[in-house]
Amino acid sequence: MDGGKACLYLAFLGALGSFLLLAVSLPTDKMVEATLVDSRGAPVGMVNFGILRGSKSLEDGAGSMEVYEFKVIDEYEDDIHPLIVYISLLTLSVGAISALVAAVLTLVNIFKTIPLSSPAGLIGVFFYNILGAVLATIPVLMFTCVVFGSLDADVTGPEERALGYSTGNLVLGYTFWVQVAAIGVLGLNCGAVIFSLTLDTPAGEEKKDGGDDGMPRLTRTIRMEEQL
Repeated sequence: MDGGKACLYLAFLGALGSFLLLAVSLPTDKMVEATLVDSRGAPVGMVNFGILRGSKSLEDGAGSMEVYEFKVIDEYEDDIHPLIVYISLLTLSVGAISALVAAVLTLVNIFKTIPLSSPAGLIGVFFYNILGAVLATIPVLMFTCVVFGSLDADVTGPEERALGYSTGNLVLGYTFWVQVAAIGVLGLNCGAVIFSLTLDTPAGEEKKDGGDDGMPRLTRTIRMEEQL
């Protein structure tokens, strides 16, 4: 196996892994996790949510916890504009699809020689990797701005605020970091594609006329004359 194809194998695994990470993170509710505290600072529950939905657990006064599920649009209707949720959902979905397309094109280029300039060639592989990374970055940035901007790191709902509760310890959940990891892998894939083109026999390019080593016939002739 030449170095170019080895790079493409890595790019294929990376694109496929990124697709799975983005697809799995889409419906989860663990992008933000926070504790809820009362006016004395004592913990009274927890809240976590993602792009679409979330859940919160609160003490019921008898020492047990009651769990409630909610839609982000409804729970934070005064702080998060519905358009932000819809844009985040759309860009993350299309970003995951772009990663899948990149994986398919990479696999095709591993086993079949396709002209570099073709949309299905390495140009296409690079494009869909970078497109997936850019699209997946949009909801991550928007979500961060919302949580630490309009919400000011206070994720208590209207009912909890009425009870005098506030947000205690707030952390970005594993879903957030899963999406960041997927973006990073897609970026590395672009580097792998570029690096494959710098090797002796880049995958996706037809060998030059000359022989099995891919060296142009004229170049080999000149080198032989120099040695003589």
